[in-house]
Amino acid sequence: MDSKFYIEDVFVETQNEKLEIPNADKNKIMHTLEENLKQKNDFLNSEDYNNFQQLIVISLITINFSNDDPFFRHITMVVKAIKKAIKKRLTQETIDFQTKQEFKIQQSSLFRIYYQDINIGFITSTHQIKSTAFIFVNKNIFNEFVNRKMAIEQKDQQVRLTLYFFDINIQKEQQIQQDFKNQFLRNYKFKNDFIVLNEEIDQQKQTTTYHVYKPMDDQIYFVKRIQLLNIPLDITFQDIFNTKSSIQDYLKIQEARTLQRISHPNIIRLYEWWLEIRNYQLFLYTQLEYCIYPGYISQSKNLLSYSYFYMNPMPQEQKSKLIDDILCQIISGLECLQKKQIVHGDLKPESIMVTKSITGDIQVMLADLNQSYSCYQDLQKLQTKDFMEYKQQILYALGVLLMHLILTFPGEPKLRNNYVTKFQNYDIDDSLSEFDKWAQKSVKNKHKEFSFFLYKRYMELAKSLLKKQQFHELHEVRTFIQNNKQFDHLLV
Repeated sequence: MDSKFYIEDVFVETQNEKLEIPNADKNKIMHTLEENLKQKNDFLNSEDYNNFQQLIVISLITINFSNDDPFFRHITMVVKAIKKAIKKRLTQETIDFQTKQEFKIQQSSLFRIYYQDINIGFITSTHQIKSTAFIFVNKNIFNEFVNRKMAIEQKDQQVRLTLYFFDINIQKEQQIQQDFKNQFLRNYKFKNDFIVLNEEIDQQKQTTTYHVYKPMDDQIYFVKRIQLLNIPLDITFQDIFNTKSSIQDYLKIQEARTLQRISHPNIIRLYEWWLEIRNYQLFLYTQLEYCIYPGYISQSKNLLSYSYFYMNPMPQEQKSKLIDDILCQIISGLECLQKKQIVHGDLKPESIMVTKSITGDIQVMLADLNQSYSCYQDLQKLQTKDFMEYKQQILYALGVLLMHLILTFPGEPKLRNNYVTKFQNYDIDDSLSEFDKWAQKSVKNKHKEFSFFLYKRYMELAKSLLKKQQFHELHEVRTFIQNNKQFDHLLV
């Protein structure tokens, strides 16, 4: 269960607050939109139009409020954020505005933004809001914004926007028509189909994860690029679909083919895969569902960071219900993988993504299935002993997950692993007393009434899973959780 994921400490306890926005006057909104459209048409027909070029601005919006119809509220918010970002950039580089009024006077000659050119929506299957805006920027300052990323925060309204500026005239590489046997090789597809917003490189695994925008869909995705070192560049159609190969790189391709056919709410969706040759090296690309928790405090990328930033401060009743829900979702995803004959060999908090569903509920998804130790195998061919050992490893991993959901400690993974090791080897009451001392000293964002003794029954369940004595199948754990948690029967 080793991991290099590092959690920074939080020094102030912050509560999840909701900002209620009153419904706007619909007649006033319609009048504003009509006036704005007239201004846009006048601009397009003016000589001044020739002095401008268009940029696309992609915004990821983090905001805590509930509203039946947030459409116009979000549009005006995006407009204000773009104006603020442009002013900030120009002040840094070229122009010094003495007053707000001076900026307002000059802005019509510097840039133009119209409500009709802004699209607001949710990222597919999540509660994460994004916007796409096409703005007009004066040619003299155009290059100041191309390929620029800027963050704008309005703390009084608990709003954070990350804005990405790109030239809409993206030059595409000409694709060479492949014969039928080589259609899986799609060079330049990544460059031509996606705009890269961010990238994360893992040198150890030789992978790169891109946060991308796909103009064709007007959507945000993850794209993972994996270098295939042990496959020749003259790979054939037959080689790609050879399921008997034991070479790890071929297994990664087989996993991608299998995962593309899986659709389950608790497994990250793989939409498409393809191969590209870049600089005489072969790469596997997978287009994945974008999954980040869109919270204001922290945009958590996985269950470990979500647990630390959002579950640590929760009161007992709220956290207990969420623990039950998350464990059952994870079990549901694992059972689906087993039915598809896929082994998840690296189950840990860092490999589980967290987001909000379109209904606003917490949704967890198993991820990193084609990374590290995870491998594609036919479970029916596994020897009985090996298969039982695999199932026990999964149950052990669930025990570790449960401990992190109860309380996540900050710091290096080694310190967090000591938490699990000590718990395995000591009496449960002694362990809980010791852990309360650790929490008091090092976890500054826990709930003010938190104590491990309040979660003793969950800790007993975790210990039973770690000792691998009580449970043998995933469905037994789910049934145990759902049937009023009769903890008195646990073997600890």
